Amino acid sequence: MKIACLLRSLEMGGLERQMSGLASFLKKEGHDITIVKYLPDDFYEDYVREHDIPVVQLKKGGGNIGMAKKIARFIEKNGIDLLISFGTSPNIKACIARKIYGNFKLIVSERNFNTRWLPYDYLRFIAYKEADAIVSNSISQGRLIKAKFSGRFMKYVAEKSSTIINFTDVNKFTPSQEKVDRREPLKILTFGRVVKRKNVHGYINAAKILKDKGYNFDIEWYGLTSESSYYKKCMQAIADSGLKESFKIYPVQKNVENLYHKADIFCLPSFYEGTSNAISEALACGLPIICSAVSDNSINVEEGRNGWLFDPTDCDSMVSAFERMLNSSPEERTEYGKHSRETAVSRLSIDRFTKQYKDLIDSIAIP
Repeated sequence: MKIACLLRSLEMGGLERQMSGLASFLKKEGHDITIVKYLPDDFYEDYVREHDIPVVQLKKGGGNIGMAKKIARFIEKNGIDLLISFGTSPNIKACIARKIYGNFKLIVSERNFNTRWLPYDYLRFIAYKEADAIVSNSISQGRLIKAKFSGRFMKYVAEKSSTIINFTDVNKFTPSQEKVDRREPLKILTFGRVVKRKNVHGYINAAKILKDKGYNFDIEWYGLTSESSYYKKCMQAIADSGLKESFKIYPVQKNVENLYHKADIFCLPSFYEGTSNAISEALACGLPIICSAVSDNSINVEEGRNGWLFDPTDCDSMVSAFERMLNSSPEERTEYGKHSRETAVSRLSIDRFTKQYKDLIDSIAIP
């Protein structure tokens, strides 16, 4: 089958990582795969080209309609049988392309968890009428969609919906085999874009309170660090809080396994997530987790078993979760890490992810 995978770009991010992985798995299954994008970022481009997957960049412009026409022309010209779209904007364009040129199958994928429903969200799901399948990457979003659209109005959404949670390569992301000296300060690791939804500013405020209470730790945040106003606000907050030596933000890294191995704890303070790739990798690497109680986080992180959860809108809740972790003994954190690894192996494997997509594709395949 000729399959095109559509996304905005191949920049650093969980969505892009999952799409790159999916493309490579489908290639191994014998499909003819092309990745189609319309923005120039190329963080994962080397990875997909190593798997002999061509990358086509369409010229951006013309709004949703203009881009949809370009996508439709590409599909028609290249005889694409199936388009798999990741991300809100690509999903909309893919649905319009299906309306323009309907001779292909379409899978759209929901990559985040809706904390509230705005008019734009309803318009998105109205557009999904053109899709053959709607995939959520988190159990929470899948449940929400089925509940939201279970009535007569837009019932097709629930009927087309399924859940395929993200994969993690548990053979690549493994616990460190080296004995690590766990003396203080404890190293807390975070991966993510430096954007408002990741709750960086709230994280800084909690770190300040914990430092004032005498806790000894260092935080290392790795992620996109564009000179946005929010990034500048966060850097100023770090300086004003006297945290410049203990809360550091670094550019994104390509090979991150070693960073997990050097960490004692992983934290992700986001206001909302889908299925977090960073948390999944931290679980696979056997790290204790502190994270916000949003989306599927509370499924993968069980309080007192492999980590602690908090309300990202409540600084006191965040501080309390950190105190529970920081007050735990090295032996307790070792046990948390073992349970994290067990969770990753049992729930997040590549084989499970690949089989679920293969079964879905087979179910909608062109006869």
